[in-house]
Amino acid sequence: HLGTGIGLLKTEAGDVAIIEELRSLELVRIEDERVYFGHDLAGDIARSRVLIEETDDKQSLLNRVKSPRWHVALRLLGQRLAENTRSEKRAWKKLFDNFADETTEGTLCRNLLIDGIAIAVNSHNLLELLWDDIVAEDGAILKRFLGAFRYIATVPDPRIANIKPNLELRADLEVALRI
Repeated sequence: HLGTGIGLLKTEAGDVAIIEELRSLELVRIEDERVYFGHDLAGDIARSRVLIEETDDKQSLLNRVKSPRWHVALRLLGQRLAENTRSEKRAWKKLFDNFADETTEGTLCRNLLIDGIAIAVNSHNLLELLWDDIVAEDGAILKRFLGAFRYIATVPDPRIANIKPNLELRADLEVALRI
């Protein structure tokens, strides 16, 4: 219900004061007798809080990642786990390894955890915290990270847009030639 709003009739009496406070802070809005997040970021943060509670429930995470609405939340979860990583705990790596089954959803979860590190404001610090895990196994995670970084932190060379007659060639070049 975090994306489609929650019906006011489904809220409990004690929730009314909380909803009003959230509305006064412009974190939620009420339209057509439904409560919605006021901004996508508020929804992403709320969804990440749900994921924090479900971190140990692999099936729940795999089900949630099927919806793009949960992708930012999984990136945020990855950032949080990385920030809290200590050599004895290694929570980010444990979650990353939990999705080693190579299913589509498992691969997507791994990619989103890596994306979260790549796009974090403090990515340098997170890379330092995770460095031993990133370079382990002949740099398997590092290779994946660099491949992901190439696409999430770059754009196609704008000169490729001038190639009009051959759209297939243009699409191939947009993938290969990035700045």
